This record gives sequence, C-alpha cells and structure tokens, in this order.
Amino acid sequence: MSLNNFIPQIWSARLLENLNKNHVFVNLCNRNYEGEIKGHGDQVKINSIGRITIGDYSKNTDISAPETLNDAQRILLINQGKYFHFQIDDIDKVQQQPKVMDEAMREASYELTDACDSYIASFYTEAQEINCIGDDANPTTLSAATDAYNMLVRVSVKLDEANVTRGGR
Repeated sequence: MSLNNFIPQIWSARLLENLNKNHVFVNLCNRNYEGEIKGHGDQVKINSIGRITIGDYSKNTDISAPETLNDAQRILLINQGKYFHFQIDDIDKVQQQPKVMDEAMREASYELTDACDSYIASFYTEAQEINCIGDDANPTTLSAATDAYNMLVRVSVKLDEANVTRGGR
C-alpha cells in the first residue's frame, strides 16, 4: 500500500517569462513625436533648419554678410495601426495565483514592438547602395571573432563617411 494521496501538488507563485529577442530597428528610430500623435491618419509636421555655412576667419578683415537661415519640413504620416485585445474573466482575476495581467501586458507590449520592428526592417531593401556592405551576389558572412571585429570597423567607416553622429551608435 502507498501513501500517494499525501503528496502535495505545488503551484509556483511566479510566471515563466518568455525569452524574447531584442529589437534592433525600433531602437534606431527617432521617437520624439509620439506624444503629439492622436490617432491613425494624423500628420505631424516636423520643422528643421538647414545647414549653416562655416567660413574661414582672418584677423583684421571683414566677414561676409550674415546668412539667411533656410528651413525645411517633413511630414510624418501616421498610416499604420496595431492593437491587442485579450480578456481575463473577473472570477479568474480574483482566483489567479500568480496574477497574470502584468505579464500579459508585458507580452502584448513586446508583440507590438516586434510588429513595429519587422515593419521598419522591411524598409531595408530601400537602403542606398553606398550604405551597404556586400550584396546579394557576394553576401557578407562572419565565421570568426576577427571577422566580426573587422565588420564592425567597416560599418564604423561607412557611418563616418555618411556623417552619422557618433552618439547612440
């Protein structure tokens, strides 16, 4: 005879968190205007000034007349919309151990970010030739740590040549 009925069943008080990939493209985007967006179809007008000319200075000589600033404007069209929708029954909400709402919201946030990351990555095909290393005929592959280092050096040179700011690289 065995005492199988005396072995307790234990439920963990913690949820197993999904191992999610890191998002690359979303983290490279300027997100300064998110708070100004009200809904799908909005247009955000983003103003900027043009480049300012730098001249050589010579002591005791007149400098040129002041430059008139140029402005520019870009339109950010909000033409993409995503959503998530789930429910937790009121009775389940009370009886749950552990509570799942926080983890469900974290997972929903990840999935929204993943959809954005995939969308932004789809623009990669529009990258200018000068910004590419390798091509379809000669794809770049990495086989050793030195290859990875050398690739990072090549990418850094490309960024420098394109005058990309060093901050946030």
